[in-house]
Amino acid sequence: MKITFGDFPDNIYILLENDFRTKFFKTAWSIVGGYRKLSKIIKVSYPTMLAWRRAITGNNKIQFCSVKNVKIISNLLLKKGYNEFNLENIQKYIKAYKDKAGRLWICNPEMPLEDSIELREVVTHIMCDGSARLTPKRTSKYGTTSKEASKEFFDKLSIFGDILRKGKEKNKVKVVGKLIKQGGANLWSFNY
Repeated sequence: MKITFGDFPDNIYILLENDFRTKFFKTAWSIVGGYRKLSKIIKVSYPTMLAWRRAITGNNKIQFCSVKNVKIISNLLLKKGYNEFNLENIQKYIKAYKDKAGRLWICNPEMPLEDSIELREVVTHIMCDGSARLTPKRTSKYGTTSKEASKEFFDKLSIFGDILRKGKEKNKVKVVGKLIKQGGANLWSFNY
C-alpha cells in the first residue's frame, strides 16, 4: 500500500515549488491562449488564477491551489503531450499541503507515503481511541479521553512531513490540552 498525490481528495490544497509551479501554469496558459482563458475553463476568477501561479494573493498571503484544479490542469497538459506534468511527477514538487482553511500545513511532505508501522499506528489511533463528531465540510478530527494517547498521536503524524503552523518553525506548534465535558464524558481538547 502507498498513498500518492493522485489519491488526495479534491478539497486538499497544495503549494508547488516555485520554478515548477511557474512552468506548470505558464505551459497551461500557452496551450489554451492565456490565463484568462484557462480561468474560464476551470471556472475561477482571473485574480485567483494569477495568485495560483504566483503563490501569493493581492493581500500578500500564501495562495495554495486545490488538488481538483491541479488535476484538471494536469489532464489538459497530458492531452497535449506534456508528460512531465503527470500526477506522479507533480508530487515530487509539492512544497506543502493543507485543508482549505487549515492552520497546520504538512511541509516537506513524504510523497508517496509508503506503508509503515507508523502509518498503521496513526490509523489504529483513529480507529481505536480517536473520535469526533462528523461536521459537514470539515476534514478529519481526532479526539480522545487520554492526554497521553493524543500526544502520542500528534508525534506519529510526523510520518507525513513537517507539521507546522502556517508553514512556520516546528517550535511554534504546541500541544495544549485541557479537560472538557462533552456528552457526559471527559475529553481532552487539544489546540495545535
